[in-house]
Amino acid sequence: MSKVQERLGALAPARLKGIRRGVEKESLRSQSDGKLALTPHPTALGSALTHPHITTDFSESQLELITGVHASVEQCLRSSRTSTSSSTGRWATS
Repeated sequence: MSKVQERLGALAPARLKGIRRGVEKESLRSQSDGKLALTPHPTALGSALTHPHITTDFSESQLELITGVHASVEQCLRSSRTSTSSSTGRWATS
């Protein structure tokens, strides 16, 4: 058993009640030939600096989808799926 597993196993279930979670999914935009996209952040996705769920980290090629903070795993996953499906393909034409 790893040290992390031991520490998690030692936590009482009540201690984890009320935990809130969110997800960040990072990916790189690429061109149809597989090369890294060097074009600016797609305008179809809105401003990378002000959009609440879509941003770039350290480069224009990196796209980061961010969920809100949720009380349940199900809510978090639903939010993640919504963010991903609403952004898929929008940058292909930008």
